Formats: sequence, C-alpha cells, structure tokens
Amino acid sequence: MSQWTHITGIVRFESYNSNVWPVPPNQAKLLMEEVALVNSLFQRLQPPAGSEGPLQTDALLTNRGPTVVVTGDLRDFGRAEVDGVLTWVKECVALVEKVAHVFLRDVSIRCSVECVGEFMIVDLCDDVHDDEIVLVELQAGTT
Repeated sequence: MSQWTHITGIVRFESYNSNVWPVPPNQAKLLMEEVALVNSLFQRLQPPAGSEGPLQTDALLTNRGPTVVVTGDLRDFGRAEVDGVLTWVKECVALVEKVAHVFLRDVSIRCSVECVGEFMIVDLCDDVHDDEIVLVELQAGTT
C-alpha cells in the first residue's frame, strides 16, 4: 500500500518595488519580472517529489509582490520526507531573498500525511527580516 502526502499552501513575499497599489504602469513590468524570477528560483532548487512526480509551484503577482502557490499529492512520501519539504522551503526563501528584490511576508503550507497526521510549515517570526520557518504538528481537533 502506498503512503500519500497531500500538500497545499503559499509562500508570500513582499516586493520592495511595490510601495503603492495599484502599481503604476512603469512598475508593472518590473513586478512581473520579479514574479518570473521567483518562479524560476523555486524550480531551480528542485521541489521534493514522490514516486509519481514533484510538488508543483506557481508564482503569481498579488497586491504586494510575488506569492508562490505550492501543491501536490505525493505518492510514497511519508512523515520523514515532510522534513525535506521544510528544508526545501527554507532554501527557496533564502535564495529568493538573496537574488530578488523581495522579503518574506508569510509561509503557510499544510502537509497531510495519510494515516499519520497533519503538519504545517509556518513562519513564526513577525519581524519580516528575521525568518523562523518551522514545522508544527497539528493536534487532533485543530484541522
């Protein structure tokens, strides 16, 4: 029997270039270039994969900057591999903040490991320049 893990969530960045909304036409192109850059950086670090393929990511422009949507139904992917998702998210955020003109605003990724439990990858720190991304196990009744 296969072990499945279902993952869905977001990694939201805020752009130093989007200090006003709606974005003036001269900044819109710059922000779209940021979104494309963030998307490519998340792919460069090879998303975690189950036996049938990797997590899917897609960056889109929201009102303050790029937001990366993370989804996947990963086969033969259990609790131990969820730690790999946390590591990948941390590496992606560090690379994006280093290369792109953005900073992390929020991380919220739910990892549902069938017959094992529910986990959340979240950014606990309210200071946008001091990221503390952690894995939290959800208790029964909190899902």
